[in-house]
Amino acid sequence: MHLLAYPGVDSLPASYAELLECGARHDVRWSRSWLDAVMGHRASIDDAPLLFGVENSAGRPRAVAAALSSVRYSKDLYARALILAQGDDTPYRPLVADGVSPLEILRMVAHHARRCDPAYDVLRVSPLDTDTDAELFQRLPSALRGEGWIPQRFLMFANWYEHVSGLGSDEFLRGRPSRLRSTVERRARSLLRSGRSRIEVIRGGPALDTSISDYELVFTRSWKRGLGEVSVNHLHAIIRVAAQAGALRLALLYVDNVPAAAQLWLINAGVAHLYRLAYDGRFRELSPGTVLTWHVVKEMLDVEKVQELDLGIGDDAYKADWVSGRRERWGILGFNPRTWGGLKAAGRNIGGRAAKHVVQVLLHPLAARSSGG
Repeated sequence: MHLLAYPGVDSLPASYAELLECGARHDVRWSRSWLDAVMGHRASIDDAPLLFGVENSAGRPRAVAAALSSVRYSKDLYARALILAQGDDTPYRPLVADGVSPLEILRMVAHHARRCDPAYDVLRVSPLDTDTDAELFQRLPSALRGEGWIPQRFLMFANWYEHVSGLGSDEFLRGRPSRLRSTVERRARSLLRSGRSRIEVIRGGPALDTSISDYELVFTRSWKRGLGEVSVNHLHAIIRVAAQAGALRLALLYVDNVPAAAQLWLINAGVAHLYRLAYDGRFRELSPGTVLTWHVVKEMLDVEKVQELDLGIGDDAYKADWVSGRRERWGILGFNPRTWGGLKAAGRNIGGRAAKHVVQVLLHPLAARSSGG
């Protein structure tokens, strides 16, 4: 097999259509529209999207790996980095045909990144699922080391979740802490009886533009102080593509016709993933976030019949009330000891053991020459 780099979805040969369509049936992130949206809007002026295609000797596509080529790696502004990520916080994995090893695809990408001109200083693969992709997580550092990189695992974030296959909302609520049950029952009942509130869950259609505006308005009035690190263009692209794919659940709670709480959920491969949420602090005493979360979760369980609730990034205190499982998402870095940028990044990230390894790598060719090798 051989690897080719393409600067975007539109540059992929038509022969990749079947592989992408097959992937998209199981994971919406492999649809052409999703890839185009994420890669087209996520990159800054200093970044460039890349798709690595892997083909067999007959030219038949066997894998695709999404990446971002950055000349301003966040840990070192002067390091050139190849970042393998899917454009959100869900686990990264290359799209592979039957019988193709994801580890082998990532090894091929690592080989290319060390030997292209100019070579990359840093290679990053993240986040990785250490449970379902445990073998990939365990073996990738050795594969990177075999390609000349200095590998390092790093913790990215905590992720709260619960497997809910076959679970109805009544049974689910009985398993929650009493304080949450009390808040849900008291606040939801109070808001409904008051006639002041309404809840909308938008999947697309003519109401989408207005709902997006209301969603953004909640964020500007929340403790999160705006949309934060996610660019507005990127967020709009994700919402619209998710709507086209039937994966969007944009939930809004209104009090007196004012948007008081907002949540962006994506349903993909049986998992309900909470992407972002916020509430307007002026309505805090009404617990709008809790009321909205319960409405959405109830619908996810009783109507959508999802298999898992995934509450996204972070150890926020409220998450342990809603779900019982906690896992960690890790990433893997590779530092190139043959480039100055790679050496600096390794020194900043790893420390003593890595420094010793770098010296050994650098001295090895000198020792070989002095001994006549």
